[in-house]
Amino acid sequence: MLWDTHMHSQYSGDSDAPQEDMIRAAIRAKLPGICFTDHLDIDYPDNPEAFLLDLPNYTSSVFAMQEQYRDQISVRYGIELGLQPHLAALHADILSQYDFDFVIGSSHGLDDSVKRAAQARISLGRITLPHQLARLVLTEQLYRACTINAGMKYHK
Repeated sequence: MLWDTHMHSQYSGDSDAPQEDMIRAAIRAKLPGICFTDHLDIDYPDNPEAFLLDLPNYTSSVFAMQEQYRDQISVRYGIELGLQPHLAALHADILSQYDFDFVIGSSHGLDDSVKRAAQARISLGRITLPHQLARLVLTEQLYRACTINAGMKYHK
C-alpha cells in the first residue's frame, strides 16, 4: 500500500499546485492516501520570506479537503519544518499547537554547522524515494554490506 507522504501545495513556497488537483491525481493513481507536508522554513538562509507558511489557512484547507474527499481517499495533515537550531523552541511550540499527522525535517536551509557535526551523511542516490522504500533500500544495502564483510555468500 503506497502513499505519497511528501506533497507541497499552493501553500508552500516551492509549489503552486492546488490541493484539490493533487488529490484528484492521487485518486486517479489509485493511491489509498496522501499527506500534505507544506514547508515552514522560518529564517530560510537564502530568502527568509520564501517558506513562510500561513498555518491557519493551510490547516483549514487540508481539513476541508479531508471532509470533501473522505469517501474516496485518506488525506493527512503534515508539515515540513526547517531545522535551523536557533528555532527549535519555536518549532516545538508550533508542534504543540497543531495536531499534525506527519512531520518531516527539511534539509533545505539546514545550517552548515549541523551538517559538519554529523557523524555520517547517507545518500541513496540523486532520486527522491518514498520514506518506506528508502528504508527498505538502506536495510538491504546494510544487510548486503554486513554479509560481504563477514565473508558470507550474498544471494542475488
